[in-house]
Amino acid sequence: MLILASSCGCQGQRTIMPPAPESNKTVRPAPKYPPQTRVVNLSGSQLAALPTELQNLTNLEVLVLDRNPLNVLPNEIPAQFPRLKVLSINLAGLTSLPPELAQLQSLQDLSLADNMLTELPPDLGKLTSLQILILKGNRLTAVPPEIGGLSQLILLDLSENAITDLPKEIGNLTRLKTLSLARNRLSQLPESLVSLVNLECLDVTANQLTALPDKIQKLTHLRILQLTGNLLPPEEDARVRRELPNCMVVN
Repeated sequence: MLILASSCGCQGQRTIMPPAPESNKTVRPAPKYPPQTRVVNLSGSQLAALPTELQNLTNLEVLVLDRNPLNVLPNEIPAQFPRLKVLSINLAGLTSLPPELAQLQSLQDLSLADNMLTELPPDLGKLTSLQILILKGNRLTAVPPEIGGLSQLILLDLSENAITDLPKEIGNLTRLKTLSLARNRLSQLPESLVSLVNLECLDVTANQLTALPDKIQKLTHLRILQLTGNLLPPEEDARVRRELPNCMVVN
């Protein structure tokens, strides 16, 4: 099983995919791929577009395109790979996402870290099977309210962007366990955040917060709260610690 540590300093884990059978091992660039291929890893292959050799891989479930100079997410991905569950395009210079991305209705894990995205398409909220969304290290300043449609999400990493505000709809993500908002420009958190009743790890390190939601005690499953590098007065820090007695508060 391929596992990556989750963000937020939690002990949670991000499961990418169980190993494929011997005949379906992760493939490296080759003239042809067998039609039954389920996993393709083309990291660091200097690709500017999808290779034609990937055509007709309708059984593909995992596609890794990290560290390629793609600049744009290939529009043909949804049509070519209708069964895709994991899509990773980190460090690829992406500046935008096509609305066609919403067609990947089987997608469970989407990682687009360390690109140059400045906004998210509203259609992103139509990825209703998505459980993991990694958008760390982009240039986002806002999050569309449609993100509230990602009802199956358990891990959301929006760290290292320039986000100034969160929509109240983020409170709809009631299955969420890990939320990283570290190193943004947030001066407040929406009160709806307390609806995230399954949240275990919340990281708001290095923002501009002066207070946390009034009813933060509703986050009864919260185990780690990272507050370092904000503008919280001592009395607010004391309140949070008092109302979350079973949570490790780092400040």
